[in-house]
Amino acid sequence: MTQKIDPNFLKHFFYVFGSQLVVLLAGFIKALLIPLFLGLSDYAYWQIYIFYTIYIGLFTFGYGDGLYLRYGGFKITDLPLHLMRTSNAIYLFLLGIGTTGLTLFAWANTDPYRQLVFIAIASNVIILGITANISLTLQATNQLKAYAFLNLADKVFFTLALIPLVQENFRTFEYLILADIGAKVMVMTIFLYRYRHLFIGTFSRLTTGAKEFCNSIKAGIQLLLANLTGMLVLGVGRIILEYFDTLDSYAYYSFALSLANVVLVSITALSIVIYPSLKRQARENYFVYYNTTSAAYVVFSLLMLTAYFPAVAFIELFARQYMPVIDFLNVIFVITLLQGKMQLVNNTYYKALRLEKPMFVANFSSLLIVIIFSTVGFIQTQSILAIAYAALFTMLFLVYASEMFLRRHMSGGYSFNFLLEILILGIFILTSQILSSIPAAVVWIFLIAGIAVKNLSQLNVLWRKLRSGM
Repeated sequence: MTQKIDPNFLKHFFYVFGSQLVVLLAGFIKALLIPLFLGLSDYAYWQIYIFYTIYIGLFTFGYGDGLYLRYGGFKITDLPLHLMRTSNAIYLFLLGIGTTGLTLFAWANTDPYRQLVFIAIASNVIILGITANISLTLQATNQLKAYAFLNLADKVFFTLALIPLVQENFRTFEYLILADIGAKVMVMTIFLYRYRHLFIGTFSRLTTGAKEFCNSIKAGIQLLLANLTGMLVLGVGRIILEYFDTLDSYAYYSFALSLANVVLVSITALSIVIYPSLKRQARENYFVYYNTTSAAYVVFSLLMLTAYFPAVAFIELFARQYMPVIDFLNVIFVITLLQGKMQLVNNTYYKALRLEKPMFVANFSSLLIVIIFSTVGFIQTQSILAIAYAALFTMLFLVYASEMFLRRHMSGGYSFNFLLEILILGIFILTSQILSSIPAAVVWIFLIAGIAVKNLSQLNVLWRKLRSGM
């Protein structure tokens, strides 16, 4: 039976989508301009900072993820604030310990540049730890207008901080790191003041707050580990290149990922809006929503792949020092598309169904596979391409094995549409590999135009349902 979803679904979507457009623009500026202004070594150190900052969530032990899972679907006025304030205080103490420990690790580095990078990463533990706590609380309680501002503010501040790059003295990774941390501190300060009631006010007893803290850790730790292992599926290649190849190779691979990840930002809005809305629905309707979301993403993802061709043109015209990237950029774009499906479709339903453990098992199994394939492939070939294809085959396994599992869990029928999806992705890689840019782009545009026409009626039905709140 079709049920009404949150009547504010579209409004919330456009709040977040609007912020994501700003983030997308900022991402394009960062992805395209920074490599032009920085040398390869400076860009590599900047990317090392960006890469490891993603994983500092490990120091939260899943506390924010637990809040997200336990209070998803609540109104912010219904939150047990006296309990949360005490547990948040314990959380802040935990972040302080993490920052101190990582700072000590940073000082142990013999490379002064890496030492600076890891000190900066250590400062992010407490900064992003606090921001993420507020962000996840806003997402769980459907405060998406506030989340939208939080999502874009530091990106806007950082983008403005790129203006001094016109002066050669500022074209260093040290300046970029300082600008990034400064932007994050500004946003953290604003939101700490705006949502100070999450931290300041009536407290519960320490023992009760500690129990609340442990309950959130217990709920979120598996989701945290699942997310971290999922990210490491793509991160293993960067680690191998960082420690066993040159800084130039690391810069090439990181540049390819940054170009492709800009496109991935465009789907984040929907994934953020779907979860709290889905949690308000009856579980028997999940399978219908899953099919609709999956089908819509397939069509949208084909448009995402079209961005590959302007990316190649940019490299050929303006960033010729990154020409080696073109050899594997098509594979990276397909990997990013698969990552998007995992994030938007599969992970959303893993979380809504409270299947954090199976999600972790799937991601951890994939992590082991990619470690083996990447290590063996790199030892045999010393090639970035081997690492890219190892990640591609692993993501194919992760995405479609997860899809089969979720369909079975929701008691829905199996679908073999994934074979057609894989075929289309194969056509994209083959076409972009054997043809030059312009003929490959023409072939691809004709292909997706045909697919779009074939699925036009389904997309129209989906749009009408969303507008009517069904």
